[in-house]
Parts: sequence; structure tokens; C-alpha cells
Amino acid sequence: MGDKFRDFLLMKMAEFDQEQGRRISNKEFAEYLGVGRVSLTQWLSGAHPDPENIHRIAGKLGLEIFDALDLPRPKSSIRELQSYYDATPPEHRDWLLGRIEEILIEQGWLLASESPNLDDEWRDDD
Repeated sequence: MGDKFRDFLLMKMAEFDQEQGRRISNKEFAEYLGVGRVSLTQWLSGAHPDPENIHRIAGKLGLEIFDALDLPRPKSSIRELQSYYDATPPEHRDWLLGRIEEILIEQGWLLASESPNLDDEWRDDD
């Protein structure tokens, strides 16, 4: 019995090979996905990606990744938020999350005491 996620990746790699008109390396496929080659190699050996990488891969390979991992597919609004997060440069992601939290508190939709990010280290004082 094979691993559904591994089989999914191999199928998508074969499709990508066809689109490129040549056999691509694991490194090239990992770069296309926006992940490290080592991570891809681990997944092809049976490991499964973390949630952030699952969403990143879904952006390239489709929502079938959730099926291959036996996970529920996210709602479209969650996918849209994830795409904004993914498009944000890594060095600005903490700022983005902090700003979202501030807006939720300002609107009264989240109490400061309920905030998942209570430490202010990452906040910009400007």
C-alpha cells in the first residue's frame, strides 16, 4: 500500500515534466513549489509537510493535496488569506499578523486578553 501524498507528488512531478518537455530534477520541482529540496526528498520518502508548506504547495498543485493528506479542504476565504500571507515577504509576515490582530482588537472582534500573540517583541513602535 503506497503513501497517498507521495503518490500525489510523483504524479504532479510527472505532469510538470510533461509541461516542461523534459525530466526535471527534485531541486527544480522543489524550487517551483517554493520549498527546499531536502523537504521534498523527505516527503517523497514518506514524511508529510507542515501546514504552512501544505498551503504553499496547494497554491501550485491544487487542493487535491488536502485529499492526498486526508485533510479537509480549506474554505475559499482561508485560501485567499493564505495567498496574501504567502505573497508577503518573509521578513514582513510578523508585522502583517500583528496588524491583523490590531484590527481585530480595534473592531472589538478580539479581546486583547484573548490574543494568541501577547508578546509585543515583533510589533513596530512607529
